[in-house]
Amino acid sequence: ARLYVINYDNGCVPAAPVIDVDGDGDVDGDDLDDMIDGRSIEIGYGLPSDIIFDPSESTIIIQTSDTTIHVFKVDVGNLELMIHSWREVIN
Repeated sequence: ARLYVINYDNGCVPAAPVIDVDGDGDVDGDDLDDMIDGRSIEIGYGLPSDIIFDPSESTIIIQTSDTTIHVFKVDVGNLELMIHSWREVIN
């Protein structure tokens, strides 16, 4: 399983790092060293889950099919985040 990082405006590699790949708590140039071609990282085996974004902690959470839960700090800049829609499931 791989996690890809792309610029949503143009589909290219972002100009600056956006994910703390090395786990030091900082999103910086050192994170590019652990990425493949600056655009993806291997996070495990099998199929990853959907990405969950936690805006209060600025993290993304992904679970791979080997049951490992991966948490990455992200730098989203000064974006204003809004909920555009949601889906309520009642069983």
